[in-house]
Amino acid sequence: MNKAAKALTSILLAISTLAVSWNHPAAAAASSDPFVQKAKSVYAGTLTRSSLLITGPSAKEKVYSTIYIPVKDIFKGYADQITWDSKRKIAIVKKGDSEMILNFSDQSISSSDHQIVLPESWVKMQNGAASINALVLSYVFDRYGESYNDLQREQWKEKLYFLDIQYVDPFPGGKDGIMHVNVTYNS
Repeated sequence: MNKAAKALTSILLAISTLAVSWNHPAAAAASSDPFVQKAKSVYAGTLTRSSLLITGPSAKEKVYSTIYIPVKDIFKGYADQITWDSKRKIAIVKKGDSEMILNFSDQSISSSDHQIVLPESWVKMQNGAASINALVLSYVFDRYGESYNDLQREQWKEKLYFLDIQYVDPFPGGKDGIMHVNVTYNS
């Protein structure tokens, strides 16, 4: 195969890969969600990997190959219960009487006063694990988030108050391409 044919093949493969990812409903939702776009603009939206560090005596950083962080890694030991409902295709993070719900069913679900359903564009099923976009998690709980003057961010922080996250120190890594998410829980 000559150079021109190889180049054309590479270009066509790249275009078809891009088309497949953009046609997926979750990818399209994430790319068009204004809240996700705000988070991307604050933390350098070109980051493709993430890391999680829960502050405390046994703090250990875990690095992920995507921008999504598994909920079990974020909330294990801090939530009362983390469950997967295979019939309804939802993940539930329970703390006290309240629940945060991650919906993977492609159908709208109703919630009660003590349930908060995260927008579809914030979550992703990654390697069998229910995961949250690191940029969005950082934006909602950013230690200095009040400086953004974003009412929607403040409303989400208030809705998710029951999770007992005191704040997130976000560090977008320019050189390593990693969104570092350092979570501090209330004692």
